[in-house]
Amino acid sequence: MYKMSILTMAIYAMAGFVLAAILFSDVALAQQDPCDYTCFACQKTIDDTLYTEISGHRFHDACLRCTECGTSLKDGRPILKEDRLYCLPCFKRLFGLRCMVCGEPITGSYTVKDGKIIDEKCADTEPPLFCTLCGEPISGRYIYNYWGDYYHAYHKDNAPKCQSCNRFISDQTTSGGVTYEDGRIICSTCRQSAIDDFAHANMLTDSVRFLLAQQGIDIRADTMEIRLLAMDSLKIRCMNESDDVSGCSNWTYTNPENGKPVITKAEIVILYGLPQAAFVKDLAHELMHIWMASQSMRDWGEAFLEGSCNYASLLVLEHYHKKDPDLAGYYIENLCRSMDTYYGQGFRRVKALVDQQGIPAWLESLQTRHDFPEGF
Repeated sequence: MYKMSILTMAIYAMAGFVLAAILFSDVALAQQDPCDYTCFACQKTIDDTLYTEISGHRFHDACLRCTECGTSLKDGRPILKEDRLYCLPCFKRLFGLRCMVCGEPITGSYTVKDGKIIDEKCADTEPPLFCTLCGEPISGRYIYNYWGDYYHAYHKDNAPKCQSCNRFISDQTTSGGVTYEDGRIICSTCRQSAIDDFAHANMLTDSVRFLLAQQGIDIRADTMEIRLLAMDSLKIRCMNESDDVSGCSNWTYTNPENGKPVITKAEIVILYGLPQAAFVKDLAHELMHIWMASQSMRDWGEAFLEGSCNYASLLVLEHYHKKDPDLAGYYIENLCRSMDTYYGQGFRRVKALVDQQGIPAWLESLQTRHDFPEGF
């Protein structure tokens, strides 16, 4: 489908390594670990989706209890005062019913918002919530997303979402969007960096290979082909009917006696039109699959395998964050919060291994073990 001269390919390859040197010059970014989800009450990691955030603090649903009487607040309206949770009766008994904005006793109507009791006269001093999509005031149930947008809950089923960043698409939120020939909808923001052509894909492939090689994950390029496909063709090529599939890899290899397998041909197929951050995430994942196929150890446990490939995605996204902090941050968040047994929990186990023992120990484990070391 795509053709280019050897000279043009060489120029793009050089550009890819230059881009990698610019984007990935620092080994780590000075930022809080995005995968650090710790319950404010018990200080243990939050490993599932059942948590509540109150005034910036995250709590396991099971830890949402009044610190005075122990009553569960999961379905109630927890009040947070001096880093302690209270039910309304205990709060009244201990402190009286006072507005947590002005400090005055409450004699009339009040509301509980984000862990604070607010009287009627102070309600207007608190920033009101307006729907990002329709602009109307929000009362009752609402949706809050990664991008800091608030929506009426009823928009969930009647407004189109970008299939790359999950934002509602509208002129107000994303400056509109486009529909691809395969039916996917993508917002204009993601469309700005979409990867549609072979040359751009190969330049980014060189960049990602460079970064992974810096970490000891060296993948040959001379036997590898990158292809961009529409959704229907991708599902056929990947033998995967899921609407969430965005890429896969295939390879052939020889296995010389007493030696590591030698990859003779490798193919990575990725959806066309993904924004750059999504493209490099998927590319790093598939490149890690190919690297693992070139190792002497085979038949890893599924969580060890897919968790390791997702960790390669994290390595790339952390560095790409300098160029595109919004989308890269969003995909890092998704990696960290995934509840999938293999791609999510497996990833967090690999991350714990690397955090404690380093990347060389992780790669050595992949070359010498079928599954996680004991303790991970």
